[in-house]
Amino acid sequence: MIVKMTVDHIGQINKNFADQGWDERTDILNTYLQEQNKGDRIVLVYENDDQVKGYITLVKNPSSGPFKNAKIPEIKDFNVFEKYQNKGIGQELLDAIIKKANGSQVGIGVGLNPDYGKAQRMYIKNGFIPDGKGIYYKGEIVKAGDTCINDDDLNMYFIKRNISYQI
Repeated sequence: MIVKMTVDHIGQINKNFADQGWDERTDILNTYLQEQNKGDRIVLVYENDDQVKGYITLVKNPSSGPFKNAKIPEIKDFNVFEKYQNKGIGQELLDAIIKKANGSQVGIGVGLNPDYGKAQRMYIKNGFIPDGKGIYYKGEIVKAGDTCINDDDLNMYFIKRNISYQI
């Protein structure tokens, strides 16, 4: 079942991150909850059998990045925990957040290193197309000839258009 995130989900999300060997994210999750309560962000959680299996967030009016001042809501921080992957959970979360975007388009960024391969394929299969500006490193467009590191800060941004008609 997909529900809006509550404070009760934070501990379960952190446990799942710890089980994967990742750092806990209490501060950022609390910030997401505050932003959700103010109406600036939507945070959806997939839970089943009293287990949080993934979550996705949508920032309605991004204050940074390629969609700032563009009136394009941006999907940010999308995770399906490793032990629950390949079960359709990510697709359900993506479909649900796209519906919540409630507009003619939605944006998303994805890393370019191999860790993001599944996500890259998923977004393309779901009709997301590159924004046409190339790649970004730490939020800035990488110009021809520039050097950057292929870490989590190297991204390409995509847009899905006419989402209200494709649902």
